[in-house]
Amino acid sequence: MLMWMGKGMLIFVMIIKYRSMIRILIHCGVLALFFGRTTVMGQRGPLVDSFIRKVPAACNTVLGSKLVVMPYHVPKWYVPWACSYEQWQLFSGYPNRKMITLFGQLLAFEGDTSLCGKEVCRYGYTDSKKPFTKTYTVQIDALYQLAILAVGGYAGYYCPYPVLVDTVTGKEVNDDPVAVREVFAVYRKWLLDNTKKKFKNFGVPLRTSRYRWYGIRESKMWLLSDTFRIGQLGGSFTKVGVCLD
Repeated sequence: MLMWMGKGMLIFVMIIKYRSMIRILIHCGVLALFFGRTTVMGQRGPLVDSFIRKVPAACNTVLGSKLVVMPYHVPKWYVPWACSYEQWQLFSGYPNRKMITLFGQLLAFEGDTSLCGKEVCRYGYTDSKKPFTKTYTVQIDALYQLAILAVGGYAGYYCPYPVLVDTVTGKEVNDDPVAVREVFAVYRKWLLDNTKKKFKNFGVPLRTSRYRWYGIRESKMWLLSDTFRIGQLGGSFTKVGVCLD
């Protein structure tokens, strides 16, 4: 009993002595590895053994959180890299049915308005000026990550920026809770419809919606047409998710 009390007191003293270092480690995401094997919290509750992990992130000058794709078989001491959308190789290692599960887990972050630990950056090719929006939330991060993973090599044209636009008003709507809820509803219907077909020959998300990802070129609007289809999940003909700013 005395031995355990002694160990407890030693741990307490160590925490007090090195509390500043511990805070830094938490912000860097290192200690996130020890809070459950792959358990994360979505807005709708805990996601046990999730393929998505929400980790602390401080990319650029923004301190917040970032969603990352975990390997299908997680190595014992795997440290997720939070400051990137280059998750394609990890995603392509999933079986088809688990890719679909991963999409559902991303949508579970609806309502998570905590700050994403990245500034808005250009991840594709556009003729548009930079958007007014400079930061975004975790729920927008979830939608954007899903878009990149779903459309693969077309992402550079389909979703150049992690900024949503209302095509009726022309306004950027990342901070409009009503608009974001509508986008999540469109994504959920898209996921349900294509799950029935096992994501064979599917169209892009938001294809028939009033909302769009900022910056799509007029010359690439065929991506939103009824006839454009992607054969299957997990195939990419180019590197995606690289910040080009």
